[in-house]
Amino acid sequence: FFFFNDTATTEIYTRSIVGSVRFVQETVLLVYLIAVQAFDFDIDTTQALTTEQIKCFLAKPKGMVFRGYMYPGKVDTVGMENIKKASELTNEVATYMIPNVKSDPAKQAAELIDALKKVIMGNFLVVMINTEDPQLWDSNKETNREFIEDLIESLHGCIVGIIANEFGFNEIFGKDYTKLSVLPLLYVRHDGDPTSKGYKPFGGWKRPSLKQYKENQNECGAIVNLDSLIKLSLIHISEPTRPLYISYAVFCLKKKK
Repeated sequence: FFFFNDTATTEIYTRSIVGSVRFVQETVLLVYLIAVQAFDFDIDTTQALTTEQIKCFLAKPKGMVFRGYMYPGKVDTVGMENIKKASELTNEVATYMIPNVKSDPAKQAAELIDALKKVIMGNFLVVMINTEDPQLWDSNKETNREFIEDLIESLHGCIVGIIANEFGFNEIFGKDYTKLSVLPLLYVRHDGDPTSKGYKPFGGWKRPSLKQYKENQNECGAIVNLDSLIKLSLIHISEPTRPLYISYAVFCLKKKK
């Protein structure tokens, strides 16, 4: 699937190595995203899957997202085996991580990326950061903000998104924190409705890119959560550190006047 966004206004911020943050307001008339199949995943599960189950999902068709990094800080070997099996059959595979704010974000990112590179060859590394549970984060919101920004910077070359709900996000980062809204949002609300109806904006997101609307569903003999694509979305790609700046890049094509 190719993702386009016809009239999206976004803030792309660039953080220098000395810690200052620069905001650039840009109206994107037409965005062509190189990551052609990112963020259109229909099921996610932590259960070990067989190759036949993965083929069953693809026959529907359904993309897949698997947990790749577990709290309090280690690679999910079951998730990696699922990713390996699935990536041999499709590019519609992503992972998510539940990070530990008490540990080094760069180390956690490196461990995840190293594990992914062993099982995904030549594909984009799509990483969603889970921010649902305030109990897994620090009570200091500024600490949490600094941690997740450092984590995103450390996910060099990955396509990055955020998993969140309104309550958890506000408890972790504060109602006034909007810097992550440049990233795609997978909004979690298990109300059975695959649309964005009832969504209340938070974190700067006017509406989500995806929604997890059902949990613990039995599909292809596995227990899965169901996600739906809400809108065509900008994709954030974290680049390697440069001499002067660490950039958050979006690939854009601007419509000629």
